[in-house]
Amino acid sequence: MDSDSKNLHGPRLIRTFVRTSQPYDAYSFDKGVPLRDEYDILATRDTSIRELLLLLQKSLPDNLRNPRAIYSLRSIYVDMKAMYHKERDLGRFSLITKNYSDKFDDADNLDDARIYPGDYLSIHLQLPGQGQRRHPPPSSNPPPSAGSYPPQSAYVVISALHQSNATTDANRQTMAGLAEGSTFTRNFQPEQTL
Repeated sequence: MDSDSKNLHGPRLIRTFVRTSQPYDAYSFDKGVPLRDEYDILATRDTSIRELLLLLQKSLPDNLRNPRAIYSLRSIYVDMKAMYHKERDLGRFSLITKNYSDKFDDADNLDDARIYPGDYLSIHLQLPGQGQRRHPPPSSNPPPSAGSYPPQSAYVVISALHQSNATTDANRQTMAGLAEGSTFTRNFQPEQTL
């Protein structure tokens, strides 16, 4: 790329939203641009993803600056046909490990990653020691269809209810709540039968 075309395309503003909890999804942007967790970065179109993350790390507060952090990137863009936001997963990146992502090389520039002016970046920042575990590898068995069995926590409660000989009003209410799809938050202790 010669210097004339580089000057023709000046820096672009990339609005990034960084969270250590659940990242913003496309639906969050349909309701309006989030008011918190925003960091603005000026970058040219030939800025690499690694350089973008280094710029972002400089603007983060001290408690979020960790060289061993893992950045999960999503591009949020407007689908012009449907007129609502969509998201595209860009992968996970680390500043200490080269090519940590399986989707894009960290040396790819913004155009290679299809990050265009007007797009947002939603970044999930995974700090070391947050207690997050890796998901187990997918099993060879196909996943059960949706609705074929209740969630694991509900299954334990239902089986504990069936093991109990006496059914009380509280147990009936719990079963009714699970049947309606509500969240069960109370600690369940099966009754002791004499």
